[in-house]
Amino acid sequence: MITGFNTDVKYKGKNFHIQTEDKGPKNPVVETLLYFEGMIVASKKTPYEYMVGESDLETKIKKLMVKQHQEMIADLKSGSFDELILGAGKAEKAKKEEESFEELLFKSISRFKKVHLNVQDFRFEDIYLKIKANVKCADPEKIKNSFVEVSLKLPDGKRMFLVKEPIDDDGNVSISLPAPQVEKPYIIIVSVEVRSQGLDEKWFKVD
Repeated sequence: MITGFNTDVKYKGKNFHIQTEDKGPKNPVVETLLYFEGMIVASKKTPYEYMVGESDLETKIKKLMVKQHQEMIADLKSGSFDELILGAGKAEKAKKEEESFEELLFKSISRFKKVHLNVQDFRFEDIYLKIKANVKCADPEKIKNSFVEVSLKLPDGKRMFLVKEPIDDDGNVSISLPAPQVEKPYIIIVSVEVRSQGLDEKWFKVD
């Protein structure tokens, strides 16, 4: 797995964060995420399994990561996501309604998202972490063969995969795993991606 890139970008007076990661040989994909206040505004993934086994693979992956990272920055600055941002901008013009930028952006994102992850239970029991979640999708048939993934984000920004479990036909999943043996605080990220429908994730800080 190759070390990723993280860039903070200011656009139309708002701060966005762009992160690009190599998922590694077991999941040969380069993933770029655009964040605002911990919420994913946009994502882009490029599989590179066709390159596995080629000479100088690491250099080729790095070039792919740089290209995709720069493309996401360019897309943001070119206005590709203005429908979300301009929707949020209405909040600044309607302060009398006491609706913040973050609240309006969240509503805008929710309208366009096709996948919704609802974490119904998140708790520690002794040395175990237990999670129950439900996934709803604009096209429920797409949920089949999808997974909910749990990962760990450390204070230095590194993200570690922990486990993934399949979603049943009703969109439910129950996960039990040993509590991470790392220094607190850290963030547990519960995420789901449904093919052709999109990505949703929830963050939980553990102090």
